[in-house]
Amino acid sequence: YGSWHNGIAAIECDPVTGKTLDDPWDVNSYTKIARRGIGQNRWQGQEAPEILYNDKTGKFYLFLAYDELMFRYNTRVCRGDSPNGNFFGIDGTNISTKTSRDLACYPILTHPYKFNNHVGWQGISHNAVYYDKDLDKWFYSSQGRLYGTGDDNIVYCMVMHIHEMVWTHGESDDKYNGW
Repeated sequence: YGSWHNGIAAIECDPVTGKTLDDPWDVNSYTKIARRGIGQNRWQGQEAPEILYNDKTGKFYLFLAYDELMFRYNTRVCRGDSPNGNFFGIDGTNISTKTSRDLACYPILTHPYKFNNHVGWQGISHNAVYYDKDLDKWFYSSQGRLYGTGDDNIVYCMVMHIHEMVWTHGESDDKYNGW
């Protein structure tokens, strides 16, 4: 689960029913896996988590919608050895224990962009990542919104974006530890 105001948490679910195994109203049932902000700061600026396992790397990847919705909304990713964390950014920052408001969760996978005379895209996040075994390809899907000023309604119109996603492989002795 992930909330803009309370950080990212996990709770175990029954694989048959999909219902939680513990009381979902009991905050002690949840494992906090990422938090952005010092103490009880309500401004977390991260939400919509998705965790997936990549059997080629043997790692779990946590994808997050990040920053404010209107213009800077983007997708970030970190990885760990367990679905409950700890999760680390590409630079080695442990986002499961970091308490800085300006939590550095890198890399950034999406960001607003504009080409040629097109108005541009913003709000490219709130994603789902999936593998198509018939094509042997990974895909990233998310919302995207046409660039606007906020005074017009165009920024509230969300359009589905689907992009092929490629996993990169670094050398095990490089500074990014095999990302």
